[in-house]
Amino acid sequence: MLKNVSFPKHVSYTDFLLYLVALSRAKKVSYYDKALAFYLQDRPGNTATDIRKSIINDYLTVWKKTFEIINNNNVDNNVDNNVDFLMYRLYMQLRLILAEYKRVSINGFNNKYWSNIMSAVYELQDIEINTVPYFENSMIKKTFFKFFMNRKTANFTAKMYVTLKK
Repeated sequence: MLKNVSFPKHVSYTDFLLYLVALSRAKKVSYYDKALAFYLQDRPGNTATDIRKSIINDYLTVWKKTFEIINNNNVDNNVDNNVDFLMYRLYMQLRLILAEYKRVSINGFNNKYWSNIMSAVYELQDIEINTVPYFENSMIKKTFFKFFMNRKTANFTAKMYVTLKK
């Protein structure tokens, strides 16, 4: 299932890559509603509580590798494998990266972190995502998605998201 997958080195959050690539290649998926593992939130060096600005690079490195594998797998094999859902999950990850951008207190939008985020946004916009999952049913979320996935309004929409994020 993960044959020929190379994981980025020296970055955190590679579990995201593992999870989505495994889903993209699975023939069947089952859901088990009990926790099988727990993150240790108070562990020193825990990535969930890390507030280094460089975590934005880690997130984006893993995001881009995941995007590349899923997109290439879909194009090479000409199969669906729920690509819309997986690409939508990549969109949701970009929203999380925007929230992290705010959380690590990067001031302004004229920096390499912002440029790299918007580069990922533009890559995702090149993929036509045909369906918005049922759980994203609010008008606000649908409107945000529409403006975020539009080249003309994406930068403004992303800036507003970061600015309004608490």
